Amino acid sequence: MITIHIRRSLAHLSCLVALAIAGTAAGAQTPAATFVDSARVEIDRAVHDMDMARLDSAGLLLDRALVAFPDDAYLLHYRGYLAYRRASALLMMGDKASLGDVIAGGLADLAKSAATLHWPETIELEASLNAMRIPLEPGSGMTLGPLTGRLTAEASKLGPDNPRVALLQAYVADETPASMGGGTERTRTLVARALALFENDHPTALAPAWGKDEARAFQARLDKRSAAGNP
Repeated sequence: MITIHIRRSLAHLSCLVALAIAGTAAGAQTPAATFVDSARVEIDRAVHDMDMARLDSAGLLLDRALVAFPDDAYLLHYRGYLAYRRASALLMMGDKASLGDVIAGGLADLAKSAATLHWPETIELEASLNAMRIPLEPGSGMTLGPLTGRLTAEASKLGPDNPRVALLQAYVADETPASMGGGTERTRTLVARALALFENDHPTALAPAWGKDEARAFQARLDKRSAAGNP
């Protein structure tokens, strides 16, 4: 399956780059606009289908695109977002061997993207990846906890009505004890807020557009846990 996705990706690479260059002449936000949009869609489909091979294929496309368009902030954001999805999948599978490297790469990409592209999702993804570091790095809670809090506050200020920011915060809250600002009630509040905000969510071209179905599924899981008597 991985080979099939990679072959397809490579087969389309030259065409995507050519179209992206053409997009520059048409006044696109980035010379890599066509490629960014293609990668964004591919990541979202991979996440929806829980298809790691497709996720890896999207990563290959982003890697190669960044060779053609070095330091493109849009490409860097989506490669950082991809790292978050990979890290989440590794945690679910209990595979922590490569988790640290995935997180470190994602944080580097997101920080570089945030220097010129001011998306609240970028900052909240940084918060989420740093939160994932805490159980991996014993004793890091005293520094990474406050860092995660500062990044979350920054993302909320930058995008107070951004549903993806609220959803990412809900995931962190679900893994955080109530005594430290997380817990079930805080998670439910954030998921409900995300769902309400999605009703008036109109992302601009190339901006993140994921999350609405994911938020609904998360709420359903919380309801199921509650019905089963699990906090």
